[in-house]
Amino acid sequence: MVTKAKESIDLSKGLPDTNLEKAIYINYQIMIKNVVKAIVDGFKQNESKAKSTKPMPIVIAGGTSMPPGFVELFKKCLETQKMP
Repeated sequence: MVTKAKESIDLSKGLPDTNLEKAIYINYQIMIKNVVKAIVDGFKQNESKAKSTKPMPIVIAGGTSMPPGFVELFKKCLETQKMP
């Protein structure tokens, strides 16, 4: 039941109605926040070693990123962070 809900959730619709889907949605938000924080922290820790004059792309791939709305949630979270 959980796997079916996880594989069919649409993250672009905001907070779902059912408790199971709410839990999945909230866990996606927490996971995305933690990944974005790790990316920002990684850049901050290596700021003196790695410098670029061009924007650096971030590739989002894999099964976890498949639900509709995942990329938008990721972008929204990333935009709230100050990158070095």
